[in-house]
Amino acid sequence: MVKRLSVIIVLFLCSYGVYGQVTKFRTQQFAFKYYQENEGWTDWSDWEDTSLLIIYNSSTLRITIHEDPVRTFDIIASEVDTNEAGDKILRMNCIGENEDEVLFKMVYDLNYNMQFYINYGKAVIVYNVIALD
Repeated sequence: MVKRLSVIIVLFLCSYGVYGQVTKFRTQQFAFKYYQENEGWTDWSDWEDTSLLIIYNSSTLRITIHEDPVRTFDIIASEVDTNEAGDKILRMNCIGENEDEVLFKMVYDLNYNMQFYINYGKAVIVYNVIALD
């Protein structure tokens, strides 16, 4: 399972923009924080259980989060990076449905954990996710 997960992530990162494929993820938990005027960023909320489908389509350069309502993000730029801890990070600048730019970040750590961050500027949501077959 761990090897299969790492292969999926490597393929996801390597195939970005090269092959037209769909990669699916399932959320397990989410947390959020937001910016308050004159007070700064709040602490992260407690983790809450969730089960949403996230689809990355490399041929259309689109990320779709299936919830009510469905949220769609068009990717306009991306970069792959590694942080000091060795985590792989895929940063994607996206345009949301309301045409605001958001930063969508996928973090894949050395323990095979994955998180998706969506930064709206004054609010950030993080999802713990697993890759689907």
